[in-house]
Amino acid sequence: MERVPAVRFVPAHSGGRGEGRREAIRLAQQHENVYMDFGGDIYCYPYFEELAATGLLAKVLYGTDYPWMDTRSHLTWVYKLE
Repeated sequence: MERVPAVRFVPAHSGGRGEGRREAIRLAQQHENVYMDFGGDIYCYPYFEELAATGLLAKVLYGTDYPWMDTRSHLTWVYKLE
């Protein structure tokens, strides 16, 4: 990530579950070119609030995993974070 600063990295589904998620947050905090997304079936709603608390909302990309997931479920959390 440091060697290729022009490339933007997005850990799929923000690292997934458990330790992968914590690692993705750490990488996004340490590197300008690492972004988060919240697509997929990760229905851990406090995670959205955790992203807000860590100051990473400006680096969050909207994701849904459509057509597998209903886009409205993820969009609800975008509105709640305003």
